[in-house]
Amino acid sequence: DVNLQSADGRPTLLVFSAPWCPACVRMATETYPKKDVSKQLAKLNFLKLNSDLPENNELAEKFKIKAIPTMILLDKNGVETFRWLDFQTPQSFAKSV
Repeated sequence: DVNLQSADGRPTLLVFSAPWCPACVRMATETYPKKDVSKQLAKLNFLKLNSDLPENNELAEKFKIKAIPTMILLDKNGVETFRWLDFQTPQSFAKSV
């Protein structure tokens, strides 16, 4: 079982994506790099997982990933506090993170 408890006390953003996924690519190129979003992401542990890799199957099953991209905010204890599905605009993502 994978331990997602934060070693540094910060929340973790767990991102399930794949290189072939258009919405995932848009998140990586249009949302994450924007100034407001990157400022928020700097406050978090950012863990991006390729959903196609077998080593990530256990986490995908644990969090019941049905579609990508799925972004999950975990508190410092590794407990899910919020979930986003599909492409998020920089403005809405920065506000909700």
